[in-house]
Amino acid sequence: MAQITLRRESKGWEHSDPIRSDALKRKAEGLNGKMMEMSGEINNDIVKAIKKDKEAKEHRFGK
Repeated sequence: MAQITLRRESKGWEHSDPIRSDALKRKAEGLNGKMMEMSGEINNDIVKAIKKDKEAKEHRFGK
């Protein structure tokens, strides 16, 4: 949501203040990168938790 707001504001400043517009675009892109990084970390954590749970079940109940 913040990305949409930043992009919209960037578009509004495009003609009157191109430097500010560019800075807002970079902020929006930075947020996108951070969200992608967090998403990857969450996926990795889920994969680790599933493997750990599977190993624990195999240990308790055998294969």
